Amino acid sequence: MKKIKGHEFTISNKMLFPKFSPNVLIDISKSEFIKAIKLNKCFLARYISNFDNPEFSKFWYVIKDKHIPLEEFSSNTRNQIKKGIKNCEVKKVTFEVYKELCYDIYRKSILNYNAEPVTKEQFERIHPVEESRDYWIVFEKETNLPIAYSSNLIQGDSCNYTFIKYDPDYLSLYPSYVLHYEMDKYYLETEKMKFVNMGAKTLYHETSVQDFVIKKFKYRRAYCKLNVVYRPIVGLLVKLAYPFRKLIYSFKISKVTALLKQHEAAN
Repeated sequence: MKKIKGHEFTISNKMLFPKFSPNVLIDISKSEFIKAIKLNKCFLARYISNFDNPEFSKFWYVIKDKHIPLEEFSSNTRNQIKKGIKNCEVKKVTFEVYKELCYDIYRKSILNYNAEPVTKEQFERIHPVEESRDYWIVFEKETNLPIAYSSNLIQGDSCNYTFIKYDPDYLSLYPSYVLHYEMDKYYLETEKMKFVNMGAKTLYHETSVQDFVIKKFKYRRAYCKLNVVYRPIVGLLVKLAYPFRKLIYSFKISKVTALLKQHEAAN
């Protein structure tokens, strides 16, 4: 991780991303960002401002900021949570237990989408040791078999559910319902965090996960301003390509499409 004026950023695909909660205010000038971009050989940096604005914007996080008792969910969701509670047990575990028990869940989940999973050794190294993380596992009650997990990034007074995976063979036991219910209750009621979040608006691909938690668990969109600072030559290329973005999208070049959609969301 890299620090810019005391704020931690991480590098992914030659882009600088904040490692802090989106509600944190920063005071970093454009020139300071460009200096950090060049120093770290990146293309751009991005950050959030005006978090949880009630007015619509092109960018948002999906968050939940208050605990919802079981009886306040819809009857359908209540029944699904109760089935999850009946069939499963949710436990907060150590990193060592997570490493030992969760790779097979991850592998089966990834293969279910016809993607290529990383190796077990890569899986165990995926989270830097300096990160503050919690790990949760869902066990089938009858066999004590691990069937789902969540790896959560603690960001000050909020929690980001960064990685949630389910064994596709056990979805009928409703592990997703009991996992979300128990984690939301823990962080929002027990730990009194300001909010939990399921990440930002996706730019690389469509996802139904955020729609699922909005519909079932009363999450909501927290609108905000996406700010992107480019390395000068990259910024020039993006601005030249932007008027032709719809044509470029048709070529389905995922990284270029995501870069232009990011620019679109920031404007």
